[in-house]
Amino acid sequence: MNTMHEKQLNHRTIRFFKDQPVPATLNEQLMEVMNRTATSMGMQFASVVRISDPDKKQALADICKQAYVADAPELLVFIVDVRRNAKIAEAKGYEGENARSMDFFLQGFTDAALMAQNLTNAVEAADLGAVYLGSILNDQRAVIELLGLPELTMPVVGLAYGLPGRSSRIETANGCKFEVV
Repeated sequence: MNTMHEKQLNHRTIRFFKDQPVPATLNEQLMEVMNRTATSMGMQFASVVRISDPDKKQALADICKQAYVADAPELLVFIVDVRRNAKIAEAKGYEGENARSMDFFLQGFTDAALMAQNLTNAVEAADLGAVYLGSILNDQRAVIELLGLPELTMPVVGLAYGLPGRSSRIETANGCKFEVV
């Protein structure tokens, strides 16, 4: 079996990480993989915000209502970003009437989700662990304010990753796998 297939079949969510940073060269490679993610329409309607400030990490953990978020070595928020392309179009003399279309928003949402999954695959291929943070949507306005997101952007999902910490075991019930910590 292909090694990547094995990694994906053995996927599990990691919520607790060792208190050590992801090596800089590895993190650069992971960012490069993420930046090369295929997009739904080739317009790159998504962006990523990397959070390293401890106070902002804590604020995001409070929004998520998940304390472990503050301790993540790497913490990213994937956003719909129609603004960037609207600004490019505006600079080229286009009116930008499509910037507020639901089609562009949905393409951005899809692009953000694709980027998050592609990064997660790369993280796990490097023997790191990751956890998605859908809980950033507990209070979208607070996340928008915390990150200083401009108009025509919106948070989609967060991702925390690093070297897996506390050990856990996987159990199966009713055909579903879950982690016991």
